[in-house]
Amino acid sequence: MFTLIFPHLLRSEHEQLPELNIPTFNHLLRHAQFQAAPKSTAELYQIHLCDQLAQPQNCAYASPINQQMGMNSVTIQHGAALAITAAEAQTLCDGLNQLYGADAHFHPIRPDLWQIQFPQNIDWQVENIFNLNQLLDPNEAAADWLQLATETQMYLHAHPMNQDRKSCPINGLWIWNAPSHAPAFQPAAKIASDSAWISHSSQDCAAIPTDFQTWQRDCAEQNIDLSATKIFSETFVHAADTYSYAEQWANWERNFFAPIAAALQSGSLKQMKIVCEQGELCFQKPKAWAFWKPEKVFDGKKF
Repeated sequence: MFTLIFPHLLRSEHEQLPELNIPTFNHLLRHAQFQAAPKSTAELYQIHLCDQLAQPQNCAYASPINQQMGMNSVTIQHGAALAITAAEAQTLCDGLNQLYGADAHFHPIRPDLWQIQFPQNIDWQVENIFNLNQLLDPNEAAADWLQLATETQMYLHAHPMNQDRKSCPINGLWIWNAPSHAPAFQPAAKIASDSAWISHSSQDCAAIPTDFQTWQRDCAEQNIDLSATKIFSETFVHAADTYSYAEQWANWERNFFAPIAAALQSGSLKQMKIVCEQGELCFQKPKAWAFWKPEKVFDGKKF
């Protein structure tokens, strides 16, 4: 079944969201079926996108972060939000290598993801970057992990490069392991994604097309069964505020849900589903006789 995967699709019930201008999606929702199947954000990535996260036992990942402490909250940014360049990443890794010498070697896999190689195997397991909202309690952390995290934070916080950055400072690292027990991977015949994590996938990968019709045409030209393909988008991961969230929904409505509705109606697409952390929402051609089904208005918080 053609599948759209959206991490962070649903917002908190406590948020005040603007009205979403998505009439076509609301019409589809009227005839859709939702099946609750809770998963962590990490599981979405591991099931649908990333099957190449494993590392040697003496290695860990390090994700640069910006951490801001408030009176009653902690705000952490990572990934694309940092706008870290390859040169900046290499400069910081070089400095950390000088600091640690033979005790740890830092190497940028990409600007926002580094590898740390240790002279011995590590025996701690830390929540990965996908689930950063489920922060590790420092009181439960292994002593050597906590020491490394604290030392690197102090080094990065004081680094002169941060004084010249136009975007937020890089003042810490989230040091984590590849998951030891990954869920079963569900590969697609072809997958499109806007995620940097596509580099950790063994699948036939592509950039997200401009619209659904383009994806249909590309699949037809490559003789790929559309129903066996997926699109994995971080659109809502990077929606920094509620208005950006609403704007992104309007874009998906115009470029994807409107043509998807037409394809379902014509029969060129038999079924599709949306997958998020809370479960799966399945669509098929709306039944004309099901006039009794009530209209639905998606509020961004639950289906």
